[in-house]
Amino acid sequence: MALGLTEEHQALAGAVRGWAERHCPPDVVRAAADSRDSGAARYAAALGPSLAAHGVAGLHVPADHGGQGFGLPELAVALEELGRALVPGAFLPTVFASAVLAAADAPGKLLDGLTGGARTGAVALTRASPAGRMHAAACSSTAWPHRCSARPRPIC
Repeated sequence: MALGLTEEHQALAGAVRGWAERHCPPDVVRAAADSRDSGAARYAAALGPSLAAHGVAGLHVPADHGGQGFGLPELAVALEELGRALVPGAFLPTVFASAVLAAADAPGKLLDGLTGGARTGAVALTRASPAGRMHAAACSSTAWPHRCSARPRPIC
């Protein structure tokens, strides 16, 4: 699927690229690669909250749920730039978790923590029903790794 980038997408890419250059230069990436936790502690302490403060963690979340109100194309633009810079940490699983929670219309502390940078998250997908419907459980934690006790919900 081709994604036609607009001028706004290009501006967003430039902003995220600039953030990555300031907050995640090559020495941060090297330190994360060499660290025992692959940069998870630094992400939780600095990178995740900074991304949230700049609105990147909630780009795809509707405004009435505390996000920026854009969509997945804008999130893809941001993810491309973060990937290009090799930003370590749990950004991708966290935005997946917030996307599942937002799609399930489950606003509240979990979603606020994910978009606000106070929590990281993950999504578990299962085929839990006899009809083969896909279910998802979005988990959130202030510490990684964590245990997920969320009940799976049908998503398709």
